Amino acid sequence: MHLKEEIVKRIYRTKTITKYKEKDIYLCNSEDVSTKFLFYRIFSNILVFVISFILLNRHISIALLTTILFNYILVYFKYDSKIKEKEKLLERDSNLFFEVLLITLKSGKNLNQALELTVNNVDNTLSDYFRVVINETKYGKTLHEALIDFKDKISSDEIKDIITDLTESYVSGRDMISSLEKDIVLLNNKRIYNIKTYINKLPIKISAISVFLLIPLMLLLILSPIILEYFG
Repeated sequence: MHLKEEIVKRIYRTKTITKYKEKDIYLCNSEDVSTKFLFYRIFSNILVFVISFILLNRHISIALLTTILFNYILVYFKYDSKIKEKEKLLERDSNLFFEVLLITLKSGKNLNQALELTVNNVDNTLSDYFRVVINETKYGKTLHEALIDFKDKISSDEIKDIITDLTESYVSGRDMISSLEKDIVLLNNKRIYNIKTYINKLPIKISAISVFLLIPLMLLLILSPIILEYFG
């Protein structure tokens, strides 16, 4: 593993290595996943370039474009698509989790107690993340430190903003309940907006599918006399 790390450090910029380590954090991968990925990507890119160069009549520019496209697809399926999917899942779970947290805070519990009660009563992906926060506070971390570390593991900007507001309210003693109420309203508004956007896009998708299905049928109708005459 040390050899792979050394090769990766020599070939890639520190900024690139850090970017992929952050992707690992978002996906809760082990630390060496990005190192292995970057290491094997070097050889897969070389292989794709060589094969493309040979098959495409030694056109360097086309071989380079093919390698870039392959690299983009590789990163998308290995990291980006999974991060987007996880982000959607967490944002879907966030409404229920933060609404229950708000009710618990209104009952007079402090943030630590409210989080623990919410985690124990809400069963979803976001709750699993907060369960880690609660466990870390039991092993020596302050709640503030645990929330800051947790925020770095989340790719959703909306959830990051809520965690920031909770953390700042917790440290400064500001009104946490009114701040969380505003955040929940924003979450609900975004959810409604996303639903409306999806509904508005449906006619376009249906039209595209209709065109895709109709064109072959039209061609078949136009060409059917010729086909029948040829085979008849």
